[in-house]
Amino acid sequence: ARRHLPPAATQVKLGDISQALGVGVALASRAGGALEVRHFGFSVLQFLVSQRWREVGVPEQQQLAATALQLLKSVAAEGAAAVPYAVRCKAAVLVADLAQVEGEGALRWLMPEVFQLGEGGGAAGAEAAALVLRWLPEEAASNGEMSAQGRRGLLGSLLEVVSQILPFLYRLLEAHYSQAVASAQRGDAAAAEEHGAVVTAVLEATCALAEWAPVVTIVGSGILHACSHLLSAEQFQIGACDVLKQLASRKQGAEKPEPYREAMQLVLESLMAAAGRLLEVEYAALG
Repeated sequence: ARRHLPPAATQVKLGDISQALGVGVALASRAGGALEVRHFGFSVLQFLVSQRWREVGVPEQQQLAATALQLLKSVAAEGAAAVPYAVRCKAAVLVADLAQVEGEGALRWLMPEVFQLGEGGGAAGAEAAALVLRWLPEEAASNGEMSAQGRRGLLGSLLEVVSQILPFLYRLLEAHYSQAVASAQRGDAAAAEEHGAVVTAVLEATCALAEWAPVVTIVGSGILHACSHLLSAEQFQIGACDVLKQLASRKQGAEKPEPYREAMQLVLESLMAAAGRLLEVEYAALG
């Protein structure tokens, strides 16, 4: 991959670490800057975290961690309308990458920050928090740079806090779906779009978690009921259906048989009820 980098990008990413960090931060944090400029800044920081972490001293590692979190908060503070989605995703992926290289201990300081941002940072903060929670499990499961032990450690740490993550996502889903509907009803398209982006990000995060989190925990969080309801909302149908499809495909694994069967029965009932509602709508449309 390095052979295909443009010469200037190669020089920045593979050059002096302190200078690369400075360049990355300066470009990524440029509020109102061009998409390409900010995107490149985040790419530099991602490269330092994912490819050169072992070369970085402890002070620089601490600085990178603080910088990644601050950039995420800054992007959220600018607001979704002012920051392209690609940049918002880059900020979230950078934090997820950082958690991977730091290992399981990173979640002890990261999760409280993510929860606080999601519940106190408005719609943009909620979306940023959900994006981090989407990329954490996805990156941990697919990152070829991580050792098998490191991957198991991070996923194990996520498993320990998933009982906090899922209710948090449900609260975001409930609050911002209500606000999206209310904003649309009063004709505020911009606000409806911002809150709708939170709902979409939460559904994507839930789908990523639904690949491995205990089915019983997911069902007990209230998200199953919410996704069943969202199948009637055209804007969120696909995301909600993806979550239900992921749940329906899950094997029992290490879960206890009786709670697992009860949870899967609820998944089936939700799918059947949602299918019935959709058919009613289709029949009504036919007159």
